[in-house]
Amino acid sequence: MSYEGNEIYENGNLRMLLFTGGYVDYSTGTPEYRWYTYDHLGSVRTVADAEGNVITSYAYRPYGQEFAANKEETEGLPGSTIISGDVVQLPSHGRPAASYT
Repeated sequence: MSYEGNEIYENGNLRMLLFTGGYVDYSTGTPEYRWYTYDHLGSVRTVADAEGNVITSYAYRPYGQEFAANKEETEGLPGSTIISGDVVQLPSHGRPAASYT
């Protein structure tokens, strides 16, 4: 994967376009909008599709560590989660960071 500003490319094809409040997933060939909902601290609590269906939800321990029950297998990466099938590193405030793993 390569990262250019708010665009994420995989094998030269646009995979995701990040924007304030969500992202557009191009992995299926058809743009699919995903929206973040936030808690009172600004941490991402859910990711929903354009119809409002919850795709992923998150719960955090103090200082931003996610509860393990919210994650799929992430190959032992601490503080990581699954977004659109990829392991993505999230910082303590719950928003995608500038660099991903």
